[in-house]
Amino acid sequence: MARADVTVGNLEKHKVVVNVSTLTGDTKIWIDGKEVPDSAIEMSGYAPDFNLPTKTYQFGERERHRIDIEFSPGVTAYASIFIDGKLVSR
Repeated sequence: MARADVTVGNLEKHKVVVNVSTLTGDTKIWIDGKEVPDSAIEMSGYAPDFNLPTKTYQFGERERHRIDIEFSPGVTAYASIFIDGKLVSR
């Protein structure tokens, strides 16, 4: 399980919580306490640098933010969670 719990933003502050199951790939995202529907989380294929499956979600009104989740399958499966390009959990 990979988990991130951070606050992002300068103009608008958002509390972001991300839970990812490394076994099933199930992903749950909460922004300011509201769960993001699974249908809003995009499967964006593969990260160009690592050739790993990636899920993406973008949010924010005046200040845009992006969550990227990269998966590494296999016996030692893991998920890396990036917010605005910065690694926040692995």
